[in-house]
Amino acid sequence: MFFKKKLLFFFLCFFVHVQLVVSQDIVIDCTRDSSELIKLLPAKFFIKSIDIQADFTVDKDELFYLIDLVANSHITIQELERTLFYLRKKESFSAIEVIYTPSEEKLVFKLEGLFILTHVRLHGSMIGKEKYKSSYVLEAGEYFDEKKHAYSIKKIQEKLYRSGSLQAKVTDKVVYNSVHKTVHVDLFLEKNQQFFIGNCNFDIANIDRISQEDLAAIQHQLQRIFLKKFFSVKYNKEVIEKTIEQLKHYLHKHGFSQVVVNCKESIDYLHHQVDVTFDISFEEKKEIVFWGNHFFSQDHFLENILMYGSSSWHFPGAILSDEIESLYKNKGFWDVQVSIKEEPNKTFCIIDEGRRAIIKSIEIKDNFNIPTQQIVTECCKYIQDRPFDRDLFTQAISHVKQLYARQGFWDIKVVKEEFIKLPSNQDSYHDNNYKIILTLDEGIVRKLQSVDIVGYSELLSQEPFVQLSSLKTSVPFNRSWISTQKNWLLHHFHDAGYHKVLVDY
Repeated sequence: MFFKKKLLFFFLCFFVHVQLVVSQDIVIDCTRDSSELIKLLPAKFFIKSIDIQADFTVDKDELFYLIDLVANSHITIQELERTLFYLRKKESFSAIEVIYTPSEEKLVFKLEGLFILTHVRLHGSMIGKEKYKSSYVLEAGEYFDEKKHAYSIKKIQEKLYRSGSLQAKVTDKVVYNSVHKTVHVDLFLEKNQQFFIGNCNFDIANIDRISQEDLAAIQHQLQRIFLKKFFSVKYNKEVIEKTIEQLKHYLHKHGFSQVVVNCKESIDYLHHQVDVTFDISFEEKKEIVFWGNHFFSQDHFLENILMYGSSSWHFPGAILSDEIESLYKNKGFWDVQVSIKEEPNKTFCIIDEGRRAIIKSIEIKDNFNIPTQQIVTECCKYIQDRPFDRDLFTQAISHVKQLYARQGFWDIKVVKEEFIKLPSNQDSYHDNNYKIILTLDEGIVRKLQSVDIVGYSELLSQEPFVQLSSLKTSVPFNRSWISTQKNWLLHHFHDAGYHKVLVDY
């Protein structure tokens, strides 16, 4: 009898232990990833109920739409992982936990919210204070990051400093709402007295390596650019930087490579001015001289060459020649010839421009779905019967591709471009006429059969969808419809208060 009682007691203890184990919640931290789900949950399991627990007021309807799981059904780990992916994409939660109770077959999403910035307001009596708001890197709808907030205040102070308000102050007031997990920020801007540019001095290094004539020209330019421009002018960092670039550009164009201009600023708080000293240094002078050019000016050549930086002054003759020829050929001077003669401090470019090509006609090959006349009329009107221009030709090719894309040919390619010279009129030496032949690969045509907005079918009656939602037959699929409709949906939900919206197709 004693043995039976002991055995019964053992089974009762075991049953209670099993009940406790079965009823124990399985808690999984899924804030960063969902890797623990596979270890702790079966591949497929039944759930009777789904709930959301949050430490702030939430729109449960919106979250249940993101969760997209159905109670009283079997769900898979993959479906649960997809749900957690969408919750993380919302970027509104500092922690996400999944709690599964096997005994109750209950699934709970436990969410800890991030503080979301609702608005930023700037205060201050100064004019144009709103322009400083662009330096605040956080936007309404983003989670509030204190480090980004402090960085933004620093950027605003720097912007005030650069505009001459060297004693400006920026103070902040941050108000947290723990119930709704929101933050609003007030920034108070105080400019104080504006500083002016005071004394302006120059120190030119390597002065013994340049001629007196060049030195006089540089000093005259310094007087013109700096002294007259800065006299009794309000201090502004951008004006100083732009003026330095203007001086560098002037020196580069006149053959001075490797120009270095350092600016030292000394703040005089007593007189509210900034004294500026410029240290200028450069290498030896080397000029590039152009002969025979009529279509392009000397300045145009130098502007294009200087795009490669100060090293362009040391280009070998062959590279310099190729660069000049490329400029001409892009404008239709296909017979241009350039010869280079180099001396220690000078490079001479002798140019024979030749005649400019005129595009008299355009022929299209392998265009089976759009007539040649339509392509030429709609896409090539700015290049026909005109001198060749590479930029206009590239635009024409782009317009051809856009025309085909509107008709559902998304893969259209121009597989061959030919420029055929036409016979010249014996009475006219200046004739230089060409025909362009474009060979196309149209690819397959795509057609649109129907449009649907999952979960929001009522929006199909709106402007971007109404004509395409009730198609009886398929129509050529203009790919631009996708971006138009997507942008409309984003703006629609944004206006409805949903700042983090995912729209995919």
